[in-house]
Amino acid sequence: MSNCSYNGVPIPYLFTEEFAHQPEPDPTGVDSMWTKTSLKVRGVIAPGLVPALVGESPYQTAARIAGLLSVPRRRLVYVQGTTTVIDTGVAGDAENGPWPEVFSVDPCPTEGGFVVHFGVTLKRLLCTGAAARGFVSLKWSDLESHDLRGAKTRRRSGMLILSRLFRPNADDRRNLVSRAEIYMRMAARGLPSVKHGKRRLIPKKALVEMLAKGLRQAV
Repeated sequence: MSNCSYNGVPIPYLFTEEFAHQPEPDPTGVDSMWTKTSLKVRGVIAPGLVPALVGESPYQTAARIAGLLSVPRRRLVYVQGTTTVIDTGVAGDAENGPWPEVFSVDPCPTEGGFVVHFGVTLKRLLCTGAAARGFVSLKWSDLESHDLRGAKTRRRSGMLILSRLFRPNADDRRNLVSRAEIYMRMAARGLPSVKHGKRRLIPKKALVEMLAKGLRQAV
């Protein structure tokens, strides 16, 4: 037997209509960030059954819990038998959820009650490696270009995706992003050179020393 409650509202005589899981890829489509879980259930509300209050009619109960079951980011508990499968109060949601999607009421075959349909989605970090890394996705690319003076420019761009479960802070995540490499353009004037045809080439050793000096000055 299963049990489900959301935002403190239990759903009695529970029947699970759907319990599905789908990996959600990062923007590059290479890695899975988290698992999107969809839960759809139905239950019965009637006088004398929780969540109905004393003296409350099924109409009043349905109207009251409609608002409670429509608020996002509330605690979701789903139990199958004796196993707690989902408890966002403990594990949380990876992307600022859960998000309710369905709440509807149908007439009950038994007079004096209603059948309630409720659906909710949440994002869960089922991969233990994400918590150890501190992020769910980190991708970047480098682009290098050289001008006629021999100066090199390197541009690095990418995207770092964190889960809200890690309570992200930009300053705490600087070590996850590689340091920008500093390149300074310097004139080759005064450096030893060798004539080659109509051009004068700078020996590799002198060029390395020039770049090293420029980096020290930049830092």
